[in-house]
Amino acid sequence: MSIELNKQEISITEDKCSASVKSITESDIIVPDSKADCLRILEVDALPQLSEKHISKDYITLSGNLCYSIIYLGEDGTVETIDYNAPFSKQIDAAGCDDTMTGFVKCSVSHVEYSVINSRKLNVKSVMNVQAKAYSKNEVSLIESVSGDISLPAKTSSVNNFNLAICSEHDFNLEESVKLPPSGPDIDAILKYDIKISDSELKVVLNKVVAKGSIMLSALYINEGEMYSVQNEIPFTHIADVDGISPDMYTTADYDIRNISCLRNTDDDGTMSLMDIKADICLTLRAYDEKTVEYISDIYSPDYNINVERREIAVTEMVDAGTAQCTVTENFASERDVERIYCVTSEAFVDEVLLNSNSVTVNGFVNVVLLCKSSGEGEAVYSMNGQLPFSCSLPVARSYEVNSAFAEATSFVEHESYSIEGGSSIKLRLIVRVNSSVKRRFSVNAVTDIVIDENNKTDKSAQSGITVYFVQSGDDMWNIAKRYHTTSAEITAVNNLDENTPLAAGQQLLIPKRSK
Repeated sequence: MSIELNKQEISITEDKCSASVKSITESDIIVPDSKADCLRILEVDALPQLSEKHISKDYITLSGNLCYSIIYLGEDGTVETIDYNAPFSKQIDAAGCDDTMTGFVKCSVSHVEYSVINSRKLNVKSVMNVQAKAYSKNEVSLIESVSGDISLPAKTSSVNNFNLAICSEHDFNLEESVKLPPSGPDIDAILKYDIKISDSELKVVLNKVVAKGSIMLSALYINEGEMYSVQNEIPFTHIADVDGISPDMYTTADYDIRNISCLRNTDDDGTMSLMDIKADICLTLRAYDEKTVEYISDIYSPDYNINVERREIAVTEMVDAGTAQCTVTENFASERDVERIYCVTSEAFVDEVLLNSNSVTVNGFVNVVLLCKSSGEGEAVYSMNGQLPFSCSLPVARSYEVNSAFAEATSFVEHESYSIEGGSSIKLRLIVRVNSSVKRRFSVNAVTDIVIDENNKTDKSAQSGITVYFVQSGDDMWNIAKRYHTTSAEITAVNNLDENTPLAAGQQLLIPKRSK
């Protein structure tokens, strides 16, 4: 007896943990002796910088700093800034994880509360969102086909597997000198600065990824007691070596900007008109390989009792991916006349993702802070803030089973514009970009091995030469042939049927006893 199992090795990456948790960090911050007494806090920016992540058995542990940039109005009328790093650590429950797995973590701050305890002491409380994933990679051997000198009917199936093949991090540095516009006054001091990825694209070639895009610098500085804002777009290009990546893979990128510094410097003409920007950027690439996997879902021998080994294989299928824009508008009513808007800070967050049969609805909000100058008497500099909701619906082109599907979404502010209307009203318009993907996760039962004992033949002694069988609801030719130790071909030949003809409940079939 000779049997040959034709096998294929496939790589399966399973999402062992997908957690979304919130962490609250609270800090009391002392005003440095060199700074003026604090009258009122105008704005607080909070940027999480992850320094370490560690995956152990059933836990993902994170640590880093929450970097605060605080702008406040001093009792002497000056505008001051404080930079403060608040350390954090977080242990996330991740049942099923271990130190052999690959992890992906993204942190963001969705809410900040602040108060002045006294003129030399401030309190800041932040809500940090942590999204963590852990992946395990396994090699699975599946039987594609069987050949040999005995009858072994096999039912073959196929599935499209959208598999995470690569998850890798690549660090690079940004160093750029930004010159102020000719009309801009010199820099006495930089009050605040922020850089964000404003545009990016990927080009994937064999074993390399070219990441290109633009980083938007937004800065606020002071000259002779007056504040000025500047924005500048900085292009970047980074080439990452990624073993195994290819152009046919679906590849995504996440950017984490860390260790940002912005220092003033003199230009060649001796004016203090340069901003020297430095930052460390961590590029996380995830590349997915979509392949059609052929496997045997069932097999039997009409003549021998065989031992069939099976395995549940976790499969992920990409249903659809899309992108859309939505517009968010809001009128901010000011209690005083607005002479000037120094800057607008905005950040978008996804709150929930709703999935139905033909669309994905992404609901979220944009945190907005407006730093303004009053034209009336009293305190000249003040701020307004708000949380503006948005909702965006993205169509799903392919049909799918909603119960086994899940959707993910990201959002960011693509463009902002504003105008002063009627002296005391600010009209704000934001364009929010929303990206979504719909995937389906399910499992298939695949045959991984068979064992045949040539001395263990099927006992057909109780079976008559011809069995008259009436088709039951749910029957198909495969199950009937397997039950009566014969083949579909033999049944269809005796009954003059085509093997693909569907069976009807109550239909009569003649089943011949197979002899060998």
